[in-house]
Amino acid sequence: MKWFKHMTDSSAGETLTLIHEKFGASGVAMWWYLLEQVARRMTGDNPAPKASLSMKKCCLFFGCKKNKLRTFVEHLQNETQIICKCNGNIIEIEIPKLLEIKDNHLRNLQVISKSLASIEVEEEVEVEEDKEEDSLEPVEPAPKPSPVLLTFPTHGKEKLWDFTEEQATYLREAFPALDVLAEARKALGWCRTHTAQQKTANGMPKFLFSWCGREQDKSKGGGSTYANAKDEAALRHARVGQWTPPDPRDGGEG
Repeated sequence: MKWFKHMTDSSAGETLTLIHEKFGASGVAMWWYLLEQVARRMTGDNPAPKASLSMKKCCLFFGCKKNKLRTFVEHLQNETQIICKCNGNIIEIEIPKLLEIKDNHLRNLQVISKSLASIEVEEEVEVEEDKEEDSLEPVEPAPKPSPVLLTFPTHGKEKLWDFTEEQATYLREAFPALDVLAEARKALGWCRTHTAQQKTANGMPKFLFSWCGREQDKSKGGGSTYANAKDEAALRHARVGQWTPPDPRDGGEG
């Protein structure tokens, strides 16, 4: 609290009149000092009109002995609306009247504190709602893997390689005259019987492409069909997934 209301006729009031008659001007000074100390401790976070004051510091300020201060505290407790008592070397004092005459500064602090608390709660609610909305958003299903048609033994770290429907489709488009699945089964038999010549998993697409190219050339009795098929496949299926068409110039299984 920065200030409190001080009525111009306070000195003529019953409370201060009795204090002045019994304790003189020093008693009036004690009265206002105690009000100031309690009001100074009232903040937006702690608006209670209470304070714990050191009796020693009060005596030094007033220039009086402890007995006189104790007598003054007892008078306040018995004759006024102030709740006041001595607890050892500490004066416990509460002045409810300060809640009525407190300044707008304290009221504003309390309003701001409540507003900030309300804003924090609203932000937390908004965050929770956003999380709920995000959790309700439809999740696109992962694409289904292409069905495995055959599994080839391979050389290297990966001991098996799956020949899928997707890869068979690429070969059918490149070699429309062939029964691609039948040729793949022949190639599987060759791999199983020629263990020393097995390909790596990464080399299997090139191996099957070369195999199908040779078989199509054999069926048509010429060498140009395979090369044309490889060129056409390279244009249509260049680097699709794991399938990498071979370079027409290498001519091997890879």
